[in-house]
Amino acid sequence: MNKVAILGSGKSAENFIKALKLNSDFKLIQIGSRNKIRAKKISTKYSNNIEINSINKVIESEKNNLVIVCLPASIQFEVIKKLFKLNKNVICEKPFVINYIDSTKLLKIWKKFKPICLINYCYNFLEPLEFFSNEIQKNKINIHTVNISWKVSNNSKIVRPNWKNKRNMGGGVLYNFSSHLLNLFFPKKTKLKILSSEQYYLKNKRIKRIETNDNKADKICSFILKNKFIYNFFLSTISNPTLGIKMELIGTKGTRVMSNFNSDSPTNGFIMKSYFKAGNKIKITDIKFNKKKIYLHDLYLKTLNYYNKVKKKRLRNYKNSINHGVWNTYLLDRLQNYKSKK
Repeated sequence: MNKVAILGSGKSAENFIKALKLNSDFKLIQIGSRNKIRAKKISTKYSNNIEINSINKVIESEKNNLVIVCLPASIQFEVIKKLFKLNKNVICEKPFVINYIDSTKLLKIWKKFKPICLINYCYNFLEPLEFFSNEIQKNKINIHTVNISWKVSNNSKIVRPNWKNKRNMGGGVLYNFSSHLLNLFFPKKTKLKILSSEQYYLKNKRIKRIETNDNKADKICSFILKNKFIYNFFLSTISNPTLGIKMELIGTKGTRVMSNFNSDSPTNGFIMKSYFKAGNKIKITDIKFNKKKIYLHDLYLKTLNYYNKVKKKRLRNYKNSINHGVWNTYLLDRLQNYKSKK
C-alpha cells in the first residue's frame, strides 16, 4: 500500500486527491501546507480523517512512504532535498526546480539513495500528444518542420499576486506549459540548438518584452529549436478567441495537423488530419481522439499508475524521472536566459 502525503493545497494537490480516490493502491493520510484552512477544505474531498500539518512535520513523518510535492518551483528545491536525504519516494510537480544548478545539486543527493523520483509531466500521458510524438519518431512523411501552438485564455480581470506572476518563482507560460512540451519532444539529453527565444508580458494592455533582469512572468513565449528538423513553439495565456493546442508536422511527403482549437479544455476534442499526395490529388484522412471526456485528474491518475508500475517492477530506467527533469530544467534555463547573437 502506498501511504501518501501531499505537500501543498492548490489546484495540483486537489487534482491529485481526485486521482488518488480512483486507485485503491494509494491511500492519502497526510497533507502538509502553509495554508491549513485550505488544506482542511480540500482534504474532505478524500476523507475527513486526513492529518493536516506543517510541511516540515509531514516531510519528517515516518507514516508516509510516498510524498507528492505540489508547491511552487522556487520552494521545491529545499523540500525535495530534505525528502531525498530521508530516502523518500517522490512525485513532484513540474518544473522540477527553476534553475539548472539546483537541479544538478538534487541529482547528486539523489544518487546516494536513488528513491523513486517521478515528475508530473501529465500531458505526456494524453493519448493525442503521445500519438503525435510517435508520428515524429516514425517520420513517414520526411519531416522538416514541426509547429506547436498552445493558447490559453486568462479570464481573470484582477491579477492576484502569487508565484505564477513571478518569473524567478517559476511562473509564466515558459515554465508552466513549455516544460510539458520539452519533455514530450526532448525527454533525454540530446544535441539541440536554440535559434531564438523571446518572452513577453502584458502591461497597461500593451505587450512588453522581458529583459534579463525583469521579474515579471511571461504571458507569451516563442522559441525555435533545431534537432533533426526545426521546431517552432508559440505559447500564450492572452490569446483570443482561438484557444487550444495545435501541432503540425510538415514534410516533403505530406502534412499532419493535430488540433483541439476552440474545445472546452486542453485535454479534449483532438482531431488529426493527414494530407498526402496521391498522384495529382491530395488524400485527406482524419483521426478523432478522446471518445470520452478527459479531465486533468485523469492524467494525474496516469502518473500515479505509472509510479505503481515503476515501484512494482523495480524499474531503474523510467520516463519522467529525475534525469529527465534535470535536462528539462537545463533547457528552460537556457531558453529563459537566451541572448541572440548580433
